[in-house]
Amino acid sequence: MATLNESFFSVQGEGKFAGVPMQFIRFYGCNLDCSFCDQPSALATRPQKKFYEQQDEEIAELICRHALQVPVCFTGGEPTMQAPHLISIIDLVRRMDCQKHGITASQFASSTGMEYYLPDGAERLFTIETNGTIFIPELSMGRCAITLENGRHGIYLSMSPKFDVPDRLLNFKEGTATPKITAFHEREVKKWLQSSVPMHLKFVVENLTMFEAILDWCDRAVPAARRGQIALFFQPEWFQGRLEFKKVMRKWVEVENWKKILALGFQDVRFACQMHKDLAVR
Repeated sequence: MATLNESFFSVQGEGKFAGVPMQFIRFYGCNLDCSFCDQPSALATRPQKKFYEQQDEEIAELICRHALQVPVCFTGGEPTMQAPHLISIIDLVRRMDCQKHGITASQFASSTGMEYYLPDGAERLFTIETNGTIFIPELSMGRCAITLENGRHGIYLSMSPKFDVPDRLLNFKEGTATPKITAFHEREVKKWLQSSVPMHLKFVVENLTMFEAILDWCDRAVPAARRGQIALFFQPEWFQGRLEFKKVMRKWVEVENWKKILALGFQDVRFACQMHKDLAVR
C-alpha cells in the first residue's frame, strides 16, 4: 500500500498550471529536510508528521471520480520515493479511464502489455512535483511516458532542485545523517533533464546570491537543446523571503539583466508567488 499524508481537491498554486483545479495526492516521506518546507506533516523528521496507508486501486478510483479534463498532481513529501506505487496508480487510472470512456483513437500500452485507447485529446494529465533526486526510468520511457497522436504527453514534471547558498551545493539527506552528496543529486537531476518528459524547473529564492547561483547552475546543468523547452519559475521562500525576493525580481527584470537570462537560451522565465497561499486554500 502507498503511504500518504493527505488527498484533496484544490487549485494548483505554483508553476505552469497555477490556477488550474486539480486532484492532489500527497505522498508521505521525503529524502530532504529543507528548512523552508511548508508541508512538515509530510516529513518523517518533523513532530507534526501525519500519514496513513491506502491501496493503489483506492487512490486510482478517487482520481477517476473526476472528469478526464481534471489533472492529478502527485506531490509530497517526495512522491518518487514511492515509485512502484506512483507507477501503479498512473497505470490503474489509465486503465480505468479507458474502460469508462470507451475505445477510439489514442493508443498506449499498460503494464500488462494490453492495448488501451482513449478518445483523441482526452488523456488525463499527471503532474509530479519532485526535487529531482530520484530518477524513475519508467516515467521517462515506455508505458508511463506516452506521447499521444495529438502530441500531448501524459506525464508532466514540476522539478524543484534545492540549493545550499554558501557553497552552491545541492543537499541530499539520507536517514538521520546529513552528508552532502552533490554528485548523486546532480546526476539524478540531469537524468530527468536529458529525458523527453515535459517539465519546468521551479526554484525557491531566498536572496540575490541564491538567484545568481541558480542561473549559474542552469547554465551548467541544463542541456542546451532543452533550454527552449523548459520554463524556469522563481518564487520566494514563503515565510521569510518575500521582501528579498522583491529585490531580486526588481533587479532582474531590468532590460540589461533580462538579456543575460535570454542569452542562456531560456525563453520562458517567470517570477511568481504561491497563488494558493495568497488565496488561503490548500
